[in-house]
Amino acid sequence: GQEVSHGASLENGLEAKEHQNPPTLVRVPRWTKPLQSVIDNFGVPSYHETNPLVFMILTFPLIYGLMFGDFGEGPIFLALGLFLLYLKRKKVKIFEIGQLFVNGAELIVMLGVGITIFGFVFGDFFGFESRAVFGFRPFFNPNEGAFASTPDISHLLIYMAVILLFGVGHYFSGLVLSAYNKVRNHHLSRSPGGDRGLQVRSPSAESSAPRAAVHTDGDNGMERGPTPLV
Repeated sequence: GQEVSHGASLENGLEAKEHQNPPTLVRVPRWTKPLQSVIDNFGVPSYHETNPLVFMILTFPLIYGLMFGDFGEGPIFLALGLFLLYLKRKKVKIFEIGQLFVNGAELIVMLGVGITIFGFVFGDFFGFESRAVFGFRPFFNPNEGAFASTPDISHLLIYMAVILLFGVGHYFSGLVLSAYNKVRNHHLSRSPGGDRGLQVRSPSAESSAPRAAVHTDGDNGMERGPTPLV
């Protein structure tokens, strides 16, 4: 084979050159691919950034459960996700729109778990209070103080405090991730060679070509194919 070096011209007119924005290779476990697709819709992590998938695995179902927590709808959502996951494992092909849900079966399962947990915590069952349906006291009900014989707003204050603390924590997790990226990139830029990548491209290619992310199957390392960032 012919060795490719910096600035060397190939027989087919291509040349290798250093580039400050190498292409992104994202390796994720198979069950997290639907959530990674959600992240890619906001922007493919660059070569210089840390993939926020670990944060999203925790926060995405948590936030969804806080918004739509229901102990009746959650198990239905979870059962639907497990059924779609079964179809996905059996490689059953259905109509086009339904196939989108099959491809995101793992994400639906995670959301179903979040909905069920927070529905149990807040005591909601298909829109009704669980005390009236099952007879047990919910762990946390922000409306309880308003319907008590002596109004007590402490429940509402606790509810607001929990939401604010969670929002602040979620915001600072993004700041911590951003700070880590900056520190890491600064360290790489000071190291010999830095984080520059070797990219082979045609001299006539436009320098503003869109970046692409190549997703691979974390279980077997097989390439899934490039996803252009448009």
